[in-house]
Amino acid sequence: MANSDQDEGKIVHRLKAGDLQALNELMNQHKGGLYRLAYRILENNEDAEEILQDTFLRAYQKIDSYEGKAKLSTWLYRICVNRCLNRLESRKNRAAKVAGMDEIQNLPDVHDTAAEYEAADLQQKVSDAIAQLKPDQQILVTLYYLQGFSCSEIGEILQQPLGTVKTHLFRARNSLKKILAALKINQEA
Repeated sequence: MANSDQDEGKIVHRLKAGDLQALNELMNQHKGGLYRLAYRILENNEDAEEILQDTFLRAYQKIDSYEGKAKLSTWLYRICVNRCLNRLESRKNRAAKVAGMDEIQNLPDVHDTAAEYEAADLQQKVSDAIAQLKPDQQILVTLYYLQGFSCSEIGEILQQPLGTVKTHLFRARNSLKKILAALKINQEA
């Protein structure tokens, strides 16, 4: 752990010096997790890719404001979450939206067995249920269950006290259970 903290410190120092190779290393370390988070929130490949690029650009531009109070990865996830929330807000404010275009990309795959089809169907239903949550609840569920962050790490990312994160996660979990129950999906929690 101390070694990764030292590596992180070196990357930050190199980034502050304008080293683009350090940015490339940072991108290689974190692009997978940040992309999954952005895709889960935005449910659109192009938007997620754009947010990913914007996150790294913003981090590079604002590296001098990074104080090191939280891990660099936590800071990156915070930038990504903020960019996603901005995108969701701009979608909401957009006057005209073409409905259903994203669904064309999400047509069901052909599965070899009934078990594969049922698993894919269940996964899609759970994804649909998460999408019905409020945006802040979607972020909590995604960070905790899908990205594997602890409540304290989520608190750092969202800049919220640990107790608030736990309470909001509890509420999000209850909302998700209700949605899944309405969809008649058995949820063992």
